[in-house]
Amino acid sequence: MLRGTVKNDKGEKLEGAVIFVQGGSQAAVSEKGGSFELKGLSPGSFQVSCSYLGYETVVLPLIWPEESNLDFVLSGYIYHLDEVEIKSNIHKITPFNGGSEVEKEELKVINHGQDVPVLLQWQPSVTINTDAGAGVGYTGMRIRGVEQSRINVTINDIPINDAESQGVFWVDLPDIASSAESIRIQRGVGPSTNGAGAYGGTVSVNTFGLDVNPSASANISYGSFNTRKMTFGLNSGLMNNRFNVDARYSIIKSNGYIDRASSDLKSWYIEGARVGSTSSLRLLAFSGTENTYQAWNGVPEARVNGDMAALNQHYINNVGGLYNTTQDSVNLFNSGRRYNYFLYDNQVDNYTQTHVQLHYAKTWASNWKSKLALHYTKGSGYFEQYKYQDELSNYLIQPIALGNDTLSSSDIIRRRWLDNDFFGGIFKMEKEWNASSLLSIGGGYHIYKGGHFGDVIEVVSAPDFEKEDPYYESKATKSDGNIYLRFEQKIKSGWSWSADAQVRNVNYSSKGNDNDLRAIDFDVNYLFFNPKLSINKAIDEKNQFNLSFAVAQREPDRSDFTDHGDQPLPSPEKLIDTEISWKHHSADWNLEANTFLMSYKNQLVPTGQVNDVGNTLRKNIDKSYRRGLELVGRYLINNKLLIGANLTLSQNKIKSFTETIYDYSNEREAINIDHGTTDIALSPNLTASCMVSYQNEKGLILTWSTRLIGKQYLDNTSSENRSIPTFSTSHINFSYPLLTKFAKELQILIQLNNIFDQKYSSGGYSYTYIYNKQITENFLYPQAGFHGMAGVSIKL
Repeated sequence: MLRGTVKNDKGEKLEGAVIFVQGGSQAAVSEKGGSFELKGLSPGSFQVSCSYLGYETVVLPLIWPEESNLDFVLSGYIYHLDEVEIKSNIHKITPFNGGSEVEKEELKVINHGQDVPVLLQWQPSVTINTDAGAGVGYTGMRIRGVEQSRINVTINDIPINDAESQGVFWVDLPDIASSAESIRIQRGVGPSTNGAGAYGGTVSVNTFGLDVNPSASANISYGSFNTRKMTFGLNSGLMNNRFNVDARYSIIKSNGYIDRASSDLKSWYIEGARVGSTSSLRLLAFSGTENTYQAWNGVPEARVNGDMAALNQHYINNVGGLYNTTQDSVNLFNSGRRYNYFLYDNQVDNYTQTHVQLHYAKTWASNWKSKLALHYTKGSGYFEQYKYQDELSNYLIQPIALGNDTLSSSDIIRRRWLDNDFFGGIFKMEKEWNASSLLSIGGGYHIYKGGHFGDVIEVVSAPDFEKEDPYYESKATKSDGNIYLRFEQKIKSGWSWSADAQVRNVNYSSKGNDNDLRAIDFDVNYLFFNPKLSINKAIDEKNQFNLSFAVAQREPDRSDFTDHGDQPLPSPEKLIDTEISWKHHSADWNLEANTFLMSYKNQLVPTGQVNDVGNTLRKNIDKSYRRGLELVGRYLINNKLLIGANLTLSQNKIKSFTETIYDYSNEREAINIDHGTTDIALSPNLTASCMVSYQNEKGLILTWSTRLIGKQYLDNTSSENRSIPTFSTSHINFSYPLLTKFAKELQILIQLNNIFDQKYSSGGYSYTYIYNKQITENFLYPQAGFHGMAGVSIKL
C-alpha cells in the first residue's frame, strides 16, 4: 500500500486532493490531515499525479515497492498572491538596510495576549515599556531609542498612528497579532510609506492570508496576575476556488502587576476576500475596546527601591501636592514596588476604535500591477479622573451656594473625551521589466477630524449640581497627502541601485481650549521633500553589500503645540540617515552587520517630563545624532538546534543641551544650565538578545531567550542620579503538538518570563525644580518578576 500526504507550499494539509496513477485505474482522495492510501499497485515504475482545485497538478515518479511513501507539495495562483497584490513598501531589487520579519507561526507560539511591542522585544535595537508591568494594557516600543510616535505603523499599508499625537496605542488593537500573517520591522528611515513616514522605523502588520481548508480554532491561555486570553476563530476555507471569509473574536483580561492596573480588552476581526488569477478584492473590519485602570503616573524611585529615607523626603517634598489625604499617605508607605498612585475605583481609560478597509489589487498586461485601498477609522472614548479639592473656576463653574456657605472648591470627578474620525485612501502602481528594472508610483491622502472635550461628572461636595456643557472643548483637523516615485534597477556584475523621492504636504489646525482652559488655536502647513538612494552589490550568491542614504522630515505632534509652555513654538524635524550593511546567507549561517548614522536637525527630544496623561514632553534640539553598529546572526547547528543573537552598540547624543529649571521660591524664575554634549533620554547605548531553540522530530519546541538593555537616562542631562541601570531578563517558551483524531492541530503552549526574578524598571521620567533648594523627582515603571502563562491551541 502506498501512503503519503498532500500539502500546499505554506505547509497546510489539503483534504480532497485527487491522487491517481497515470495510465492506470488506481486512485485515492486525501483525507483529513492530507493523508492518503493508494492500493492495488503491482511492482514497477509509475507516474503518480496529484491535483487539487486552484493548484497546479504535480506528477512524481514512483518505483514500487522500493518506494512506499510519496509526499506532494502543491502550489498555485491562490498562494502566489504577491504576483497580484503588491507587497508593502519593500524594495524587490535593491533592499534597504535594517529589516527583520516575524512570521505567523512564530507569533502563534509566543502570543499569550500581550501587546505587539512585547512580542517584538527580541528584534534588533528594540526596547519596550509597559505601564502595568506584565505586557497587557498600555505598552510602547522604541527602535534605536526612537519613541513610538516616530515609528510609522501600518496595517495592510494603511497608517495606524494617531494623526495628532502620532503615537500608536496598541491597547486599542488587542490581539491583532492573532490575525497577522507577518509583522515586518524596518529600522531607520527605509523606503517611502503611506503613513507619516518612517522617521525612526516602520512596523508593517500584514493580515492578508488565505486558508484553503475550512477550520475552527481556539486559543486559551491563563497565567500570573489572573491574566487570561481567549481567542476564537472561524475560516471558511477556499469556496468556489475564489472566495474566503476569516473571522476572529478575542477577550483578554489581566489584573496587572502594578496595583489595580487591570485591563479588560475585547476585539474582533472579519475579512472577506475574492482572489483570482489577476486580481484580488478584500473587505475587512476590525475593532478593539479597552477598559484599563490608569498606571501612567509611574512609581516614585524611592518606592521602587525600598529606600525609606528617600521616600520620606519625597513625601515631604510633595505633601499637599501629590499627597493630600490619609489614604494617599497610607497607600504610598504601605505599598511595595507595585505601588499605584491612583485609588479612585473608576480611574479608568475607556476607548473603542473600529477600522474598515477595502483593498483592490490588479495585475495588468505588460507587467503592470496596481493597488487601491480606502479606509475609515472611528475612535471614541474617555478617561475618568478624581481630582482632590479642585477650584470650581477651573471648570467654568460659578461658586455654589450650599445653605449659608458658598462652595468654591470641591473634589471633582471628570471625564476627558476624544472623539475622532480618520479616513482616506492610498494607491500604488508597479511596472517591471525583465526582472531587472522596477518603477513604482504611489501615494495617499488622509483626513483626520478630532474633538477633544471634558465633562464634569460630579461635584462631590454638591452631588445635586449638574453641569451640562463641557468645561473645555477643541476641534482639530489634519490633512496629510503624499506622492512618491521609486525606480530600482539591476546593473552588470551584481550591482543594483534604487532612487526614491517623496513629496508630502501636511495641514494641521486646532481651535478651542485645552483642559487647563488655555486657548490652543493654531494653523500650520508643512511641505516636505524626502529623497532616498540605495546601492547594492551582490559579491556572490552568499554575500551582499549595501549603502543607503535617506532624508525624512515630520511635523510636531499635538502635545508639542499644546504643552510647549513658555518655550518657542515647535519646529518640524529633519533626519538624514546613512547606513552601510553587509549580509551573508548560507544554508546554516545568516549574518548581518549594519552601521548607521542618523543626523538630526531640530530633533524633538524627550525632556524627561510627561504631561498629565503620561505622554512624553519634548523640545527641539538644534543638532543631535544617533550612530551605531547592529549585528544580527543565526546559526543552524543541526536539524534540531538553532542559535540566534543580535547586538546593537550605539551613541545617542545631543551636541549642546541646555536644561531649564524653574525656581518656584523666586517667582518661577527660569534658570538655564548648560550641560554641553549629553545622551538622549531613554536611548540605551547597548541592546542585545540571544535565543537558543531546540525542536525534535515530534514537534516539541523549547526556546531559551535572554535580552540585555543598557543604562538609560531619564532626561537629557546624562545625570547618574536620573537613570535606569542596565538590566537583563531571561525567558522560556515551550510548545508541544498532540496528535488526535478529532483535531487538525492541538498544541500545548507554556511561557515563563523573567525566570531569574530580576527586579528592574523598563522606563520612567524625571523632573527637576527649585523650591528653596534643588529637587529632582524620578518616577519609574517597574516590571514584573518571575511570571508565566500556559495555554492550549486547537484547530478543527
